[in-house]
Amino acid sequence: MKKSILLLVFGLFILGFSAGNAGAIDALPQGQATMEQCMSHAVNRFPGEVLIVEFLTSEGAPIYEFEVKMKDGTVWNVECNGLTGYIIDFSRHVSVNDPLFKLKAKISQKEAEEIALSFLPGKVDRREVYIEDDGKPMYEFDIYASHGGEFKVEVEADTGTIDVVEPEYWEIGEFSN
Repeated sequence: MKKSILLLVFGLFILGFSAGNAGAIDALPQGQATMEQCMSHAVNRFPGEVLIVEFLTSEGAPIYEFEVKMKDGTVWNVECNGLTGYIIDFSRHVSVNDPLFKLKAKISQKEAEEIALSFLPGKVDRREVYIEDDGKPMYEFDIYASHGGEFKVEVEADTGTIDVVEPEYWEIGEFSN
């Protein structure tokens, strides 16, 4: 666990000083909670290995999103508000064949992707399927937009409604099953 945290912190250090990114990093919204504080809250609530850390904004507020793999293999998305340090949202990764997901989903992942790309044209970099803490089934797509930048687009699997479109500024780590 400490090794994962140290590698992520080192990665952020390198990212912050890499050519071309230094100005972009300085221009990001600044929070009062550090990534390390948010990560600590995330792993205290969902003990496990941090696979990915993302930094994005939601309605102008800085958000750290962690993908945490627990000992039982369950992977959780955990969002922490960068202003307050509080966990504000969490969801459980599932497959499209998960019984609860299948029961509630009314559209396919392909249909959800078409909805996301019709709203935000570009190239899908990553696809996720999960169930929110309130039981809502969701599809998430990381899209490199045609006009530039990377965005997280969430589509409700039960309605086909776009729920979230948020810019992602950086991502560290790699998802592995």
